[in-house]
Order: sequence, then structure tokens, then C-alpha cells
Amino acid sequence: MDKFVIFDLDGTLLDSAVACTNAVNSTREMLNLEPNLTVEFVVKVINDPNSNSLKELFLREEIDESLYQIFIREFMANYEKYAVLYDGVRELLAELKRRNYKIALASNSPEFALEKILNFTQISHFFDCFYGASSQIPAKPDPKMLNLIAQNASKCVFLGDSWKDKLAAQNAQIPYIHVTWGFGSEIEGQICAQNPNAALLEIIKILD
Repeated sequence: MDKFVIFDLDGTLLDSAVACTNAVNSTREMLNLEPNLTVEFVVKVINDPNSNSLKELFLREEIDESLYQIFIREFMANYEKYAVLYDGVRELLAELKRRNYKIALASNSPEFALEKILNFTQISHFFDCFYGASSQIPAKPDPKMLNLIAQNASKCVFLGDSWKDKLAAQNAQIPYIHVTWGFGSEIEGQICAQNPNAALLEIIKILD
């Protein structure tokens, strides 16, 4: 069986803070809410496992189909315009492939959108599989998407930037590296990587 390196997407591979915030504010405007949420607030809400994102961002207890379609349209338009890879990420992915690791993605973004995102960021060829949130796969910190990847691995490690990622890894009982070059900040007692080069060294320690 192969060794898998699993990545979160937003705040780990992709700087999507502006894209996500613009999508939220555009959707709020269509709901006659003030489109004035800050990047810091949106990122905090999305990454906090104790937050009710729907309520805090849109003042809704549940999402209906019309709201969902509005948000998805804004989400994709803003991602294509504003989301960019962090410096060093492409080189990290290339080096992992050179070392014959399998690479997977486990993201809370909608699963149907991930292929488009990987394509327009021009990194789809690095990935052996990807999972996102869907009606069949719950969002992290639920471990299901990590478990689906880990069942085909001899060893694996997960890299993310949020408490949801850390908890998902803990729930799946796989090693976790917390990256701090994106949305995340250091967690005491947790393996952390401040840049992709440091992440590579930690991956090698865990998998080799």
C-alpha cells in the first residue's frame, strides 16, 4: 500500500480568504444584509468548530436551495478571480510526487467544486484523489473523508490550518501537521510548519 500525504485546501494550499469573504458578502447583499463582514471574521467563523457558520454569516438557521445556489455561484466566481496558491506550495507538491508519495485532498469546500478549483489553480495533476463536503460525506471535523483516504494507505499524514483539521485528524487517528503559513497560528504541543519546506521535513519524518 502507498504512503499518502493529505492536504486541506483553504488556508493550507490556497489563499482564499478574500475570495471566500467576497462570496459571503455578495450573498449577504442579495439577502438584504449589510455586506460588511471582514476577512478576519469570516475566516474565524469558518475555521471554528464551535461556530454556527450559517447563523453567524447569514443569520439563517438552515439553508434552502435558493440560498445555496446563490452562494455557490458567488463562491465559484470569486475563487476563480481571487484565490491563489501560497508561495512554495506548487514546489512542495512536485517534490512529494518526485518522492513517490500519493497526494490527496480533504476539504470542506463542496465536493463538486474541487475539480474546478484544482484545474484553474493548475495543480490537479498532483492529486491521486480528493474529497469534499457533500450529502454523503460530512464536513470536518468528522473524520469520514480522511478515513476514506487512509483505508488505501500504508501510512498517511494530514496537513491543515484549523482546529477543524486538527480534530478531524484526531478523530481519524492519523498524524497531523499544523501549517501556519496561511490562516493558522501555532498550537502549543502540536507539530507545526511555518513554510512548505518545513512541512516537507516533517512529512518525511512521519512517513519514512
